[in-house]
Amino acid sequence: MWSVLSGVCMAVYNAHIKSIVKLRICPRGYYFVSACSDNIIFLWATNSPTPLRTFIDHSDLISCLQFTKNMIYIISASFDLTIRV
Repeated sequence: MWSVLSGVCMAVYNAHIKSIVKLRICPRGYYFVSACSDNIIFLWATNSPTPLRTFIDHSDLISCLQFTKNMIYIISASFDLTIRV
């Protein structure tokens, strides 16, 4: 996480073992999700460098990530031809 004001890196989130291909922050800015080229999705909180949850159900590259408006669900789409909620 980078400070817009100072340009300083404030936090590093490190759990993926392959390239990160998607990143989406929730509407309120506290949670975010990241997807990797190994088809794994991590849910993070901005105040913790450890993932809160890991989602491993896709069998191919994740093409889209989105929080629902109420932030209760994450929707993911993949080249495995599935959308998961």
